[in-house]
Amino acid sequence: MKTSKAAVAVSFIQGKIFSVTGWFFAVIMLLGFSGFMMELAEEGTTSLDGVIVVIVLFILSILAILKGIQIKRRIKRFKKYVSLISMQRMTSIGALAVNTEKTPDFVKKDLQKMIDKKFFVHASINIQANEIIIHGLPQMPQMNVTSAVCGRCGATGRVTEGQINECEYCGSVLQ
Repeated sequence: MKTSKAAVAVSFIQGKIFSVTGWFFAVIMLLGFSGFMMELAEEGTTSLDGVIVVIVLFILSILAILKGIQIKRRIKRFKKYVSLISMQRMTSIGALAVNTEKTPDFVKKDLQKMIDKKFFVHASINIQANEIIIHGLPQMPQMNVTSAVCGRCGATGRVTEGQINECEYCGSVLQ
């Protein structure tokens, strides 16, 4: 499966930058807050500008940390999708949703965001078939599956064309 390693790497770096920046602002905010508490204890008052700066730094730090977490989780889901699509040839949105414990709507939107961000190269979502299409991904050969009656025990079993099939009850070869 072809993926854009550069897009994933850039996203990974962005996530790290957001996380580091968020924690940096959080530490500054905590230091600033303790400084204002000391000022308040000494003078009995504090400047409104200082309180506003602390509040803005707090909000920025929380937003940056959350954005870093969001990016990290998207990359983790991307790796899970790649594993399911490339190894198990699972392209159905419903099947991907079951295997990632997300709703089909979430998976569809998530995959579209990843396609837009160039995580997947040459990919699209087929709305009618409700699946992701990776153009250039080799297709699995279609195998004809029929049912057959075991000549030895009379049980009905599934027979896959081109394979040796055994009865699941008695072990004899099904024709």
